Amino acid sequence: MLQIAIADDEKKPRRALRDILEPWLELQAVPCQLWEYESGEKLCEGYRKYHFDLIFLDIEMEGMNGMETARQLRSIDQHGILIFVTAYPDYVFQGYEVRAFHYILKPYQEKRLLDITARALEEIQQGDNDFYLLPQGAGSCRLNLRDTLYFRSEGRYITAFACSGEKSFRGKLNDLQSQLPGYFIRIHQRYLVNIRQVSRTGDSFAVIGSEKLPVSRAHKQAFLIAFAGAMLDVR
Repeated sequence: MLQIAIADDEKKPRRALRDILEPWLELQAVPCQLWEYESGEKLCEGYRKYHFDLIFLDIEMEGMNGMETARQLRSIDQHGILIFVTAYPDYVFQGYEVRAFHYILKPYQEKRLLDITARALEEIQQGDNDFYLLPQGAGSCRLNLRDTLYFRSEGRYITAFACSGEKSFRGKLNDLQSQLPGYFIRIHQRYLVNIRQVSRTGDSFAVIGSEKLPVSRAHKQAFLIAFAGAMLDVR
């Protein structure tokens, strides 16, 4: 289910935006939740919990303005698609700094708003398989799967090894594998690897970066077939 946020310190434009989006999303059969926030601070709090896929962000808010809020969101992660809403076109070019997807001028023109929203939803759909939501304490965080090297299971915990560092969480490797894209291959009872990150193999091991991981006899044939396929894709 998509998580969509609308942040504006004025209630009237917040409601106007929601009144256009809500029936259109229902008509398009897009499963989603819409959240409203009256400040940048509250939006950032919500983002840490819900990791919004799409954010409509007013630039001229009191307190933490839209640009400051966008910078704060990007410091958390790069996931959410940002669409700025503003009454002043002069602000538009500032959006490049925070990778804003687009901008919408107030008062809202329904056709333009829905056209941009449709394009944003296509972008989300294309990139949806590249992230996995990891449970972290009372909240969660998004793991970029393209940058993930492998997962290792130890007891009741799994550790994700990525270019950005390591993250541990409770879970079972079998359950995790069923939720990941097909380029994650089981090589051992304790290891699940990103086949695109494997640089070479041996009789009973796979090399990812500087790590030499064990390949068990039970998983060897499936792993070698997947590795050969990955090499052909690269070429």
